[in-house]
Amino acid sequence: MLPRRVVFLASEYPPHVYGGLGTVIAALSRTLAQRSVAVELFVPQQPGYAAAPPGVRLHEIAVEEATSNEEYWQNFCRQAVVRAKEGLAEDIDLVHCHDWMTAPAGIGFRDVLGVPLVFSVHLPQAPGPYRRMEDLGLVQADAVIVNSQAVADEVGERPVGIAPLAILPNGVDTTAYHPAVRPPSREPYVLFVGRLVPQKGVDVLLRAFGAVLRRIPRARLLVVGDGEQRLYLERMARALGLMPQVVFLGWQTGPELVHLYQQAEVLAVPSVYEPFGLVALEGLACGRPVVASRTGGLADIVTDGTDGWLVDPADHLQLAQRLAWLLLDRRLAEGFGSAAVARAAQFAWEAVTARTQRLYADVIDGRRSDGS
Repeated sequence: MLPRRVVFLASEYPPHVYGGLGTVIAALSRTLAQRSVAVELFVPQQPGYAAAPPGVRLHEIAVEEATSNEEYWQNFCRQAVVRAKEGLAEDIDLVHCHDWMTAPAGIGFRDVLGVPLVFSVHLPQAPGPYRRMEDLGLVQADAVIVNSQAVADEVGERPVGIAPLAILPNGVDTTAYHPAVRPPSREPYVLFVGRLVPQKGVDVLLRAFGAVLRRIPRARLLVVGDGEQRLYLERMARALGLMPQVVFLGWQTGPELVHLYQQAEVLAVPSVYEPFGLVALEGLACGRPVVASRTGGLADIVTDGTDGWLVDPADHLQLAQRLAWLLLDRRLAEGFGSAAVARAAQFAWEAVTARTQRLYADVIDGRRSDGS
């Protein structure tokens, strides 16, 4: 049975987005609503949430003060379940919780509402309290969604009896992210988009860009994002003599971000680890070649030698070689860019959401056939 109304439990919603999760939640809930699936979306209370689209109802949960991140999310889960008991509509067909933070709430909603539970793992956790909450979701759910083969392999090795796994990638909004006319006289630049944290490998990119500048002195590197390493990376760029060819732009969103993708010569995704790699998908959708680390879900997105290249993480010389090649050979870059658009179309949100909806239906039918 196709679901008519589902509950989402999530830690993020625009504009309070700290990674790719909030973007995914907004897009999946919106496209489900467009397919006549009403979404009741529970998130922590924060000021200034974006207005939910038709068919999506936002439930903001006031969370008690906590002395740790784990305690904060336990409080959120407890309060969310209380809200469900106080009068959530009875015609809910399924609960879908996202990542470890909401796993206990998902289990509580399942028990209160008597409906099946789907649990998504977007970023697997290291051993510790977060992993224990994540394992609860893996064991208690009727189905588990992961976004890449790499995450499926990692989760599948857990010493717990997990629910059936389904690999459903994140999607991209190809109406928002698309190619644009590029002036022939443009100044070439490499683009990075992401959090400035060790996981993203920006230090490797800066070392690689130093080698690029020795071959292409007029090249630029635009760094979009912010995070705990920003000051360190700015100092590193100065120490390596990369300024003013490296520009730290902070966070960019909306049309400004899309424009940066569209006009870049190449997108660099030098992550040390990446469970999926939404930024790479956005770059492909804008018709730009992507040079990414051969790690995690990036290998599921970038087709090596067709729409970009995969390089060994931490190998700044290999990264520099691939970036310089695309900066110098515009015909090659444009050929990769055309292939990139076709590749991104396979991840359009409409197609991903249709697959998600079919999984929901299978889970609901499976629960009914079991007599649950």
